[in-house]
Amino acid sequence: MKRTINHKRLSDGGFTLIELLTTLIVLGVLAGLAGPSFYSLIVGQSVRGASFDLVSALIFARDEATKRNANVKVTATGSNWGGGWQVIDNGGNTLQNQGTATNVTITTNVTTSTGCATPCLVFNRTGRIAMSSAMTATTDGKSPSFKLVNPSGTAGHTTRCVLFDASGRVNTTATSC
Repeated sequence: MKRTINHKRLSDGGFTLIELLTTLIVLGVLAGLAGPSFYSLIVGQSVRGASFDLVSALIFARDEATKRNANVKVTATGSNWGGGWQVIDNGGNTLQNQGTATNVTITTNVTTSTGCATPCLVFNRTGRIAMSSAMTATTDGKSPSFKLVNPSGTAGHTTRCVLFDASGRVNTTATSC
């Protein structure tokens, strides 16, 4: 009986160097084309995240004001809202604290008032914004509004506006303020 032995040639399995290099080049080109799209997504997400944080704090403050049947205020932790904000009850207790919004510029018409050392919004016991010189003051006399922008992003795609209706409800929009 004769035995036959199968010898595999080395070229029968695996990839050649040329095939591997071609695949790497194609993947590199695709990654290069996708990079700018991911950057735009990340920039837009930072603005969206900061607006959701601000809206959450404002909704929380409004709910606490109606629940406690007392004024609750949202104050900027520094001279502007970009440095963060706090929700404070009528007794001066901090209910919620939010740190600095990274890579986001926040502009607003809310200014300091006689009742607040830093810019603040005051929700009264009915959940409405208490508009007076002793409570919530705005630079233009209109309802408070916030504009959140990432300065390094594409105009229009990285802007969020936070607005209030007459009943104190918070609305967010991605259009221009």
